[in-house]
Amino acid sequence: MSLYILLFLNISSSEIFIVIAVAFLIFGPQRIPEIARKAGKIMKEIKKVTRDITKEFDDESGALKKEVKEISDGINSIKKDLSQKEVFGDNKDLNIKL
Repeated sequence: MSLYILLFLNISSSEIFIVIAVAFLIFGPQRIPEIARKAGKIMKEIKKVTRDITKEFDDESGALKKEVKEISDGINSIKKDLSQKEVFGDNKDLNIKL
C-alpha cells in the first residue's frame, strides 16, 4: 500500500533519498527512529479514525436504505390494492389511473 501512496504522490526514489538525508542532517541519527515511530502511530490513528467514520456512514446509510425500502414497499402495496379495486369496480367514486 505504501508503494501505491508513493506512486500517487509521484515521488521517485531519489526524492525519497533526499528527504531522508535532510531529515538525517536536521534531526540526527538518534532521533530519526523516534520520529519514525511517532509518524507510524499517527498514521495508525488516522487509519483508525477514517475506518470508524466510514463504518458510521455505512451503518447510517444502511438504516436509511431500510426505511426507504419499507416506504417503497408500502407504496407498491397501496398501488396494487388500488389497481385491484379498479379492476373489480370497487372505486367508482375514485378517478385514479395508475
